[in-house]
Amino acid sequence: MKITNAVNSPVQLIKLHFKQQRQIINERFLFYEAENSFAKHSLQPPSTPRLQDLRVRCSNDQVLTGVDEKGQIYFKAPVPKSTETYSFLLLLYVDKHCYKPYQIWEVDLFSLKRVDMSAVVGSQTKFPVILRGTDAVRCVTCYSSHPGVLQVEPDREFMLLPSTIQEV
Repeated sequence: MKITNAVNSPVQLIKLHFKQQRQIINERFLFYEAENSFAKHSLQPPSTPRLQDLRVRCSNDQVLTGVDEKGQIYFKAPVPKSTETYSFLLLLYVDKHCYKPYQIWEVDLFSLKRVDMSAVVGSQTKFPVILRGTDAVRCVTCYSSHPGVLQVEPDREFMLLPSTIQEV
């Protein structure tokens, strides 16, 4: 950094060295979301004596975040395509200038393959889904968004072997 006078001649040079410190993560949240959608969640903040001064900032500009009228922390983040993860930090401040983080939260979004299907209520319809194995052995579990209405077979975890095709 260079300090100059009114005629723009250097008065003093200051050499700064920064040592990066590892952030301490106070909370970690894991969410599973459908691919190519938006994750919208509200989280309860920790109890603090100055909750009215609570402010939230995010490490990623693509994530919309803030504090709602109930005092809960909300975020809306894009979910990537299937098998990818999306991570970002939520920094909680209790001072109005956002000088020192009160807590740091890490949020991980895991993207899941989404399969849309339709059927008539009360009828039985089979809808096969083909899964292709990658280059590694994977444990796979299938979930239904409405387990009381839609049954998925197999309903337990199974192994998807490399370079194979499995019908679910």
